[in-house]
Amino acid sequence: MSRYIVDSSLNEINYSPNNVALEVLQNIQVLLNTGKYTVVLDRNLGIDYSFIDKPVETAKALLRVSIIEALREYEPRAEILSIQFRSNTEDIGYKLTPVVEVNINEWL
Repeated sequence: MSRYIVDSSLNEINYSPNNVALEVLQNIQVLLNTGKYTVVLDRNLGIDYSFIDKPVETAKALLRVSIIEALREYEPRAEILSIQFRSNTEDIGYKLTPVVEVNINEWL
């Protein structure tokens, strides 16, 4: 197993990743950038955005739960080690960017 850090900065989609790790990491990025109820044929895919406009600590807790649920359901090859947040208060409002540390089990 290998440790990787993933955030929600989505790069260009690679339709044929070279290895399982790249595939899993890309899948995690897609999950982090997809709002639940927005995918037509799978309304549960993605992150529940009900944390928006909540107090920061409440939003972090709700977002953590949503990330854990999404990865368990849609990318079981990733074992979550930690979920941290970068925050940006320089723009208008407050932006939380999840940073997820995972192990990847390539044999599932």
